[in-house]
Amino acid sequence: MKNTKANEKHLLQKPLVVLAMAMVSCALWGSAFPSIKVGYRLFNIGSGEIGMQILFAGARFTCSGLLVILFGSVQNRKIVVPKRENLWCIAQIGFFQTVVQYSCFYVALAKISGVRASILDSVSAFFCMIVAVFIFRTEKPVARKFLGCLISILGVVYFYSNGDLLSGAVTFAGEGIMIISKIGYAMSSSLIHINSRREDPVTISGWQFFFGGIVLQIIGLLLGGHYTLPSLGALGIFVYLAFLSAVAYTVWGVLLKYNEVSKVSVYAFMTPIFGALLSAIILGEKDELGLRAILALAIISIGIFIVNVDPGKKEKA
Repeated sequence: MKNTKANEKHLLQKPLVVLAMAMVSCALWGSAFPSIKVGYRLFNIGSGEIGMQILFAGARFTCSGLLVILFGSVQNRKIVVPKRENLWCIAQIGFFQTVVQYSCFYVALAKISGVRASILDSVSAFFCMIVAVFIFRTEKPVARKFLGCLISILGVVYFYSNGDLLSGAVTFAGEGIMIISKIGYAMSSSLIHINSRREDPVTISGWQFFFGGIVLQIIGLLLGGHYTLPSLGALGIFVYLAFLSAVAYTVWGVLLKYNEVSKVSVYAFMTPIFGALLSAIILGEKDELGLRAILALAIISIGIFIVNVDPGKKEKA
């Protein structure tokens, strides 16, 4: 048993395995950008209907949590329930990852363009590194990692800026709230990394989604939101959003258990790229494709390589 667990840990730390699993999560998260926009349209949710936006998010993540709990229960042949001593930790993760991050994300996404949202999404890795190094002190400051994050950010900025990054007004209701969302994500990443050592990451993911989703629904209802199901198409997009969160965060949580936060979070730079490519297909934004996308991917890949490859350390086969 000990050897099996050691081999599993070693496998989940291999760069190619981390890359493949992280890309699955990022592709799913990237699809959320156009899917949420489609969801707003199908559910008839306006940009100023904050209660409906938060209620939509809460219902989605409550269902995501139930899906993860169901998956974990089938896998373990028993209902997965967190240990009593870990309930407070899961509540903290649910607060930062689901309540803070997604209440802000859903509200901000309704008020700013996908371009600006994606650019701001790229700062997640910087916040993750700052939180891990200076708040939780689970990592040491490494100049190489900061450089890699900076290069990847430049790649994402280049992809979306179209040479005019500063065009348009910057507001707290849009960009400011989106940045708060990214801080919530950074806090939850470190908390997952720390607490997954004493609680199964699938259990953490499922229950924090469930609790956080319920809190979001209560907030949404208090702000005037109401339940509605206009069409089968609306139900379909809702089910897909619940599914993608369940899969993406479960995979991400497993990676955070066995790897440093910065080595995992740097792959989040790929989420905006996937978001743009899928938006081009789903929303018809064909102008996002072309040479600019290829060059941006190359720049981002360089940043990922710098973060993950330590020239002074040789990994054992």
